[in-house]
Amino acid sequence: MKQSLLFLITLLLCASSFAQKSFGEGVTGYVTIPAGKVEGKEIPQFYMSATEVTNAQYREFLDALRASGDTARLKAAWPDSTQWNQPVPNPVWAENYFHQKAYDHYPMVCVSKRGAYLYCEWLAGKIKKGGRNLHVSLPTEEQWDYAARGGDSTAIYPWKGKTTKAEKGQYKGTYLANYRRVGDLDTPPVDTTKFNDHADITAPAESYLPNGYKLYNMAGNVAEMIADHDYTKGGSYWSSREGIKISEHENYNTAKGNSMVGFRPIIW
Repeated sequence: MKQSLLFLITLLLCASSFAQKSFGEGVTGYVTIPAGKVEGKEIPQFYMSATEVTNAQYREFLDALRASGDTARLKAAWPDSTQWNQPVPNPVWAENYFHQKAYDHYPMVCVSKRGAYLYCEWLAGKIKKGGRNLHVSLPTEEQWDYAARGGDSTAIYPWKGKTTKAEKGQYKGTYLANYRRVGDLDTPPVDTTKFNDHADITAPAESYLPNGYKLYNMAGNVAEMIADHDYTKGGSYWSSREGIKISEHENYNTAKGNSMVGFRPIIW
């Protein structure tokens, strides 16, 4: 049984890897979101990061700004780790989350919307160095919703079903996202090979199963900024079961960000 489970997990991870696209110059880990229609409106094809931007990726960006001597952009992009102390003091996370290598592959948080756009600008520059002139930005709400549904226009969450747990198959009863599980009285089975998300608060950016477009954590973990509104989509580790539905959104301080908000770029 254990060998069969590990084999299935290997297949899932390989499928995700094959779906990812590289744009050169170290810009990797993007998946194709095919063209389609939403309420009769055409959505052109675009590429989206398979995960939320990680601490390691964002530190690379800050190092590049520091090396360039662009102190103004560096100041604007620098994360405000004091936001970990909201709404209650959390000095250990404030001190360690962004800087400790143990959290390299966890989602970047406490970034302003301006910082997220500067990151996108830097990525576009890296792609241009590789000979391609492409746009990099945050997704619009329409693009985000379309990508989150993973090809299922009726989806409530980024997976099949009406609950936050697998409803059938060998993972039946297992949680599918990192969120505030208030009111979820039953305990799910523990699968340490895949569904142990190693989450004290956030989980690694590539946790749980990806959706139909091979996107990880489109619900829960950290909420995600969008281009056309000053609110987030997807909900976070502190959101309720209702709050991580695709249709929902949450407000945040765009000037400072907070410990529950990250971002995920798109390329087109």
